[in-house]
Amino acid sequence: MKRFFEVICIFSLMFIPVQSRAQTSPQAPSAVFAENLAKSERGNLAAQLFIAHALAKGVGTDVDMNRAFGTYLTILLERRANESQRREIVEILRKDFSQNCDVDGICAPIIIDVDA
Repeated sequence: MKRFFEVICIFSLMFIPVQSRAQTSPQAPSAVFAENLAKSERGNLAAQLFIAHALAKGVGTDVDMNRAFGTYLTILLERRANESQRREIVEILRKDFSQNCDVDGICAPIIIDVDA
Protein backbone atom coordinates (compact mmCIF):
# COMPACT_ATOMS: atom_id res chain seq x y z
CA MET A 1 0.00 0.00 0.00
CA LYS A 2 2.87 2.36 0.83
CA ARG A 3 4.39 1.70 -2.59
CA PHE A 4 1.04 2.45 -4.21
CA PHE A 5 0.92 5.92 -2.59
CA GLU A 6 4.54 6.59 -3.55
CA VAL A 7 3.73 5.82 -7.19
CA ILE A 8 0.62 8.03 -7.09
CA CYS A 9 2.62 10.89 -5.60
CA ILE A 10 5.43 10.66 -8.10
CA PHE A 11 3.01 10.30 -11.00
CA SER A 12 0.82 13.23 -9.93
CA LEU A 13 3.84 15.49 -9.39
CA MET A 14 4.45 15.19 -13.12
CA PHE A 15 1.17 17.04 -13.69
CA ILE A 16 1.83 19.97 -11.39
CA PRO A 17 2.92 23.04 -13.38
CA VAL A 18 6.66 23.68 -13.53
CA GLN A 19 6.40 26.98 -11.67
CA SER A 20 4.83 25.13 -8.72
CA ARG A 21 7.57 22.51 -8.66
CA ALA A 22 10.22 25.23 -8.73
CA GLN A 23 9.01 26.48 -5.35
CA THR A 24 9.61 23.17 -3.56
CA SER A 25 13.19 24.07 -2.67
CA PRO A 26 14.07 23.87 1.05
CA GLN A 27 14.04 27.67 1.26
CA ALA A 28 10.44 27.97 0.04
CA PRO A 29 7.76 27.71 2.74
CA SER A 30 5.55 24.65 2.52
CA ALA A 31 2.48 26.87 2.64
CA VAL A 32 3.53 28.43 -0.68
CA PHE A 33 3.82 25.01 -2.29
CA ALA A 34 0.52 23.93 -0.77
CA GLU A 35 -1.10 27.04 -2.23
CA ASN A 36 0.34 26.33 -5.69
CA LEU A 37 -0.74 22.70 -5.46
CA ALA A 38 -4.29 23.69 -4.55
CA LYS A 39 -4.47 26.15 -7.45
CA SER A 40 -3.38 23.46 -9.90
CA GLU A 41 -6.27 22.10 -11.95
CA ARG A 42 -4.33 18.97 -12.84
CA GLY A 43 -3.87 15.67 -11.09
CA ASN A 44 -5.95 13.31 -9.04
CA LEU A 45 -7.67 14.88 -6.04
CA ALA A 46 -6.74 12.06 -3.64
CA ALA A 47 -3.11 12.20 -4.78
CA GLN A 48 -3.02 15.99 -4.29
CA LEU A 49 -4.39 15.62 -0.76
CA PHE A 50 -1.81 12.94 0.01
CA ILE A 51 1.07 15.06 -1.33
CA ALA A 52 -0.07 18.20 0.50
CA HIS A 53 -0.42 16.33 3.76
CA ALA A 54 2.97 14.62 3.38
CA LEU A 55 4.64 17.95 2.60
CA ALA A 56 2.93 19.65 5.53
CA LYS A 57 4.10 16.90 7.89
CA GLY A 58 7.66 17.48 6.65
CA VAL A 59 7.62 21.11 7.83
CA GLY A 60 8.45 20.11 11.38
CA THR A 61 6.29 21.97 13.88
CA ASP A 62 2.59 21.38 14.40
CA VAL A 63 1.83 25.06 13.82
CA ASP A 64 3.65 25.15 10.47
CA MET A 65 2.17 21.81 9.42
CA ASN A 66 -1.37 22.94 10.21
CA ARG A 67 -0.79 26.26 8.45
CA ALA A 68 0.52 24.61 5.26
CA PHE A 69 -2.18 21.96 5.10
CA GLY A 70 -4.86 24.47 6.14
CA THR A 71 -3.78 26.84 3.35
CA TYR A 72 -4.09 23.98 0.86
CA LEU A 73 -7.52 22.91 2.09
CA THR A 74 -8.91 26.45 2.22
CA ILE A 75 -7.93 27.22 -1.36
CA LEU A 76 -9.01 23.80 -2.60
CA LEU A 77 -12.45 24.05 -1.00
CA GLU A 78 -12.92 27.57 -2.37
CA ARG A 79 -11.98 26.47 -5.89
CA ARG A 80 -14.24 23.40 -5.74
CA ALA A 81 -17.47 25.39 -5.59
CA ASN A 82 -19.53 22.35 -6.58
CA GLU A 83 -21.17 20.84 -3.49
CA SER A 84 -20.55 17.24 -4.58
CA GLN A 85 -16.85 17.99 -5.03
CA ARG A 86 -16.74 19.58 -1.56
CA ARG A 87 -18.29 16.41 -0.15
CA GLU A 88 -15.75 14.33 -2.08
CA ILE A 89 -12.85 16.30 -0.57
CA VAL A 90 -14.21 15.99 2.94
CA GLU A 91 -14.86 12.26 2.49
CA ILE A 92 -11.31 11.67 1.25
CA LEU A 93 -9.96 13.58 4.23
CA ARG A 94 -12.11 11.68 6.70
CA LYS A 95 -11.20 8.35 5.16
CA ASP A 96 -7.49 8.77 4.42
CA PHE A 97 -6.33 11.48 6.83
CA SER A 98 -8.51 10.89 9.86
CA GLN A 99 -5.45 10.95 12.08
CA ASN A 100 -2.31 13.00 12.09
CA CYS A 101 0.48 10.96 13.70
CA ASP A 102 4.01 11.99 14.58
CA VAL A 103 7.10 9.77 14.42
CA ASP A 104 6.47 8.49 17.96
CA GLY A 105 3.02 7.26 16.97
CA ILE A 106 1.23 9.99 18.92
CA CYS A 107 -1.85 10.92 16.92
CA ALA A 108 -4.26 13.83 16.93
CA PRO A 109 -7.39 14.04 14.78
CA ILE A 110 -7.47 16.50 11.89
CA ILE A 111 -10.50 18.69 12.47
CA ILE A 112 -12.37 19.63 9.30
CA ASP A 113 -15.06 22.31 9.53
CA VAL A 114 -17.08 21.88 6.33
CA ASP A 115 -19.41 24.76 7.18
CA ALA A 116 -16.60 27.32 7.60
